[in-house]
Amino acid sequence: MKNIFEELVEGIVKDLDLDLSKPYFRDLKGFDDKYTVDINNGLIYQKVGDKLKLKKAEANKIGYCFVNLSGKKEGSRSYPAHQVVMAALLEMQIGEWKRFGFNEVNHKKVGIEWRRVNTWWNLELDTRPGNMSKARKATTRRRLTKDEVTQLREEFKNVKKNKMDWYFAKADELGCSYTTIQYNVLGFYNKAQ
Repeated sequence: MKNIFEELVEGIVKDLDLDLSKPYFRDLKGFDDKYTVDINNGLIYQKVGDKLKLKKAEANKIGYCFVNLSGKKEGSRSYPAHQVVMAALLEMQIGEWKRFGFNEVNHKKVGIEWRRVNTWWNLELDTRPGNMSKARKATTRRRLTKDEVTQLREEFKNVKKNKMDWYFAKADELGCSYTTIQYNVLGFYNKAQ
């Protein structure tokens, strides 16, 4: 069953008829109408006259990107890029979704490398308990046997595209986290094998 957010996004995306191969700009509410967001690529721009200037997003130690924004009402501060993209997608001010019971903007794909992917299709609104539940599932640990690691490494040699999808599928199959799969096939774990 879809929640109100999923239905809202589905409706917005259908109405916009988004082509993922092209940028799609939506203005960010507030901030004196100074910013627009490419929701397909997760990029934030400042309007400077009739030109757009890309705002530099800095990643913190755990991979989340932040961007500095300023407005007369809002003041100047750093915002998580995924919240900025979500606000532009929903045509709301940053954090306005909290009145609908959603406290957090969550990245659908889990892992530090996906925290930098702030496109609309990788974001969802969630409650704090829902987000924490997903995070716990992503960190499920199980030790793989030597035979399983050997088999994974052999299979991985034939994976040419969508390696992340393969990691996720194998993690589901073997009941462990995708990072366990990834680290084993890349040799970060079980190096002596």
